[in-house]
Amino acid sequence: MKRILVTTDFSTNSTSAIRFAMQVSKQTGAELIFYHVIEIMKPTSWSRDKYAKFEVATIAENSEKLEKFVSSAGKNLSSSVRKIKYVVEIGTDVTGFVIKAARKNKADFICISSKGAGNVKRLFGTNSSALIMHSPIPLAIIPPNYKGEKITKLFYASDLDGLKREMKVVQELASDLNAATSVYHYDYMLQEGSSTKRLEKIAAPYSSKKVKFIFKRQEIDISLSEHLSRDIKKEDPSALILFTKQNRNWFDRLFNPSETASFSFNAHVPMLVFRKKK
Repeated sequence: MKRILVTTDFSTNSTSAIRFAMQVSKQTGAELIFYHVIEIMKPTSWSRDKYAKFEVATIAENSEKLEKFVSSAGKNLSSSVRKIKYVVEIGTDVTGFVIKAARKNKADFICISSKGAGNVKRLFGTNSSALIMHSPIPLAIIPPNYKGEKITKLFYASDLDGLKREMKVVQELASDLNAATSVYHYDYMLQEGSSTKRLEKIAAPYSSKKVKFIFKRQEIDISLSEHLSRDIKKEDPSALILFTKQNRNWFDRLFNPSETASFSFNAHVPMLVFRKKK
């Protein structure tokens, strides 16, 4: 992991993303690019010259504000970050600007903050939800109460589809962080005996002292989010890893407030979301 783009809108919630990114940088040496987009529409009555001067002044003012905000949010962690860059831009398409900035800076992750429990838009906010659905770059989604703790254990929820490629990504991340990994797979059809042995055979090439596989039967009357919520509470990992097809319906089901658990573990567990390859 070399670079992380960290978005902030100067809100209290966004400080959690800053702390998480600094913690990752402390463990991996990753460069951090703190990024802020100012949404401003050009007044039709302004001349090009007047607006250009306004842009320069606004970016300078917000760049100073960004540095102070990051320093305050990071507190004791900021001293451990070796490379920091601050970027402020003016634009109306926040999602597009964030993705463009991540690509330009060759970021390995875009780090954003969630807002709390609820459905997708309430949980992440409009801009963050759009990033989840459209970003080709992996996301680190950090709950608002994250304080900045050493990342020691990863919880990878896998459907075993594309396991070879995904495990390569997970193992590289775990190696960078020097973290252990628990791989959980849920299956409606899982039975004792031959089916379990088949899954164990699939897992064998990746299992080690720091990588364990757990295969569980998914009960029909219990949602996936409830299964995950229970097991994450038991494992108490530093972060959850998901590979998604960026399908809105999948996220709506996973975070639907009508679910018993309502994916409540998001209140304290950072999520690392990767785009699933076909």
